[in-house]
Amino acid sequence: MSADDARPELRWPGKRGGLTPGPGLAPLLEQQVGPPDAASNLLICADNLLAMDALLATHAGAIDLIYIDPPFATGHDFVRTSFTEGEAAGEPRGELQTHAYHDRWPGGLAGFLRMLEPRLRLAHRLLAADGSLYLHVDPTVGHYAKVLLDEIFGPACFQREIVWRIGWLSGFKTRANNWIRNHDLIFFYTRDPARFTFHKQYVPHPEGYRRRDGKPPRARGVPMEDVWNANSAEFALRGKDSLDSIQIKSFSREKTGWATQKNASLLRRIIAASSAPGDLVADFFCGSGTTLVAAAELGRRFIGCDCAPAAVELAHARLVQHGLTDMSEGAVRFARCGLGSAERRAWLGEGGAREHVARLLRHHGAEPLPDAHRSSATDASAPGSTGLATGAAVDGALHGQRGEVGVLVGPHDGPVERDVVQRGLAEVAARGLLGLDVLAWDFGFAADEDLSLGTGLSLRCLQIRRELLDDRSRDGAALGERPAFDFTWTPVPGAPHAVQLGLRGASLRHPDRLAPGLRAALADWRALVESWSVEFAAEPGRPLRPDQRRHRTRQQPTLGLDAVPHAYPGLGPFLARVLVVDCFGAAHELRFTVAWREGQLVTAPVRPCAPP
Repeated sequence: MSADDARPELRWPGKRGGLTPGPGLAPLLEQQVGPPDAASNLLICADNLLAMDALLATHAGAIDLIYIDPPFATGHDFVRTSFTEGEAAGEPRGELQTHAYHDRWPGGLAGFLRMLEPRLRLAHRLLAADGSLYLHVDPTVGHYAKVLLDEIFGPACFQREIVWRIGWLSGFKTRANNWIRNHDLIFFYTRDPARFTFHKQYVPHPEGYRRRDGKPPRARGVPMEDVWNANSAEFALRGKDSLDSIQIKSFSREKTGWATQKNASLLRRIIAASSAPGDLVADFFCGSGTTLVAAAELGRRFIGCDCAPAAVELAHARLVQHGLTDMSEGAVRFARCGLGSAERRAWLGEGGAREHVARLLRHHGAEPLPDAHRSSATDASAPGSTGLATGAAVDGALHGQRGEVGVLVGPHDGPVERDVVQRGLAEVAARGLLGLDVLAWDFGFAADEDLSLGTGLSLRCLQIRRELLDDRSRDGAALGERPAFDFTWTPVPGAPHAVQLGLRGASLRHPDRLAPGLRAALADWRALVESWSVEFAAEPGRPLRPDQRRHRTRQQPTLGLDAVPHAYPGLGPFLARVLVVDCFGAAHELRFTVAWREGQLVTAPVRPCAPP
């Protein structure tokens, strides 16, 4: 216990204390996607520790309310359940389950606390002087979290321990030979115990309510206590106002398939009580985006962050479905961003390109080739460079071998280029191997371009998924074949320089290598696509800062149909950027030039990662 402020201190094995500086805000802004006036609302796909650290440059002491609903250290791997619509009316929907996130921490409870502590310290620094934090946990970790919050905020900043009764008892819950657990805990803390925003909340009196003297009520309603969803007034709430967990409601229309999604009613209550219209609300474990939707509905600004691409796609889709990102006057807009290669550099630490190759080979189950076989990595920006991005081999292209297949690892900060893959194929042939696996974050050639044609060799281009940045991912789980996508550009009749983009198909070169259950689930090509979007450059010669974003998601039955037509301001050439997220959470970027020549629409693909 500190003699200065008498704060308790929670200790556990491996506690470090303090914070490790992140990559800074600049990489975050460089990756920004969305209208220029959307910067007050952010949706970030990144490790929230790095994102929060990056936000300190502009948002320290600026966030009015933070809600955090971290994984509860249950030891489980959670899945996201989604559906695809049938081609014909009345055709049954297909169900697909894909990885959502890990709720396993090395070291058990101590590992969970090692994860949580620095994030709470950053949240404390991001909070405004009169700001509030709500931490949502379950009773298995709640008491440890309470002591940790007392250590970081100070015991005087504790306001309430809210008990949220989840709802009625299901048959599964009642099987336990114990008292049946039926609640979560939400800890309410403020930055300053003497100055914080709070608007007292009331629940309408239930029908037929009478005071003790038998007279009708005169008050606004029943004031809310710190035990929620456990009195007659709250039992009477129905529909979107009910606080029964949507996870126990079989037919809740709120459900997105995200395993631990919380009720919008729960977040509306917190946001309405502890913020005012125009305030900034943040959720750094935003999952499917419930906090962001509730904040926007109540007229608050928002920041959402999650490390799972599928979660960010869901959040984006929900904001779109609520009509919050259209171009009408007064519509709420947001910028979609990430840390890009800066996050990968932070993940690699001082190991750099050599560590990147080593990790990928281990993850793929491949044996490294002797260093003498390859020249040292070349920095593409160095004098006399071959032009290859950092980490690419200069002489020998291969980095490892897995059985009878050579393995080539692309750089962590750029695309793997066509010539490097062709050299890898030549080396595979010279070594008498049967094929080549290419592991890369980005590719400088299209997915449907077969570089192995005529060689007799098997070529697999495996996209590295963002899950690789989570050291808890299983071997091979963060790698998957790149899908090829079929897009069509169509001129809009009667509208000058207007085009309509359509997604007509998606395919894998080696679907036979999928697990049988997954192969069946992906029989309909639309099941392979989580979402796709297109952004159009506003003016010729300008950097790609889109004035409109067209977004389609699997939650919509129109996935795969045409995007809304877009009219360009002249003949071009212009640039359009298409981003497709597959069902495994990997993002694939494609760029096209669009122009009109002698009245004809002319489009051409651009190297995926070429600068605008």
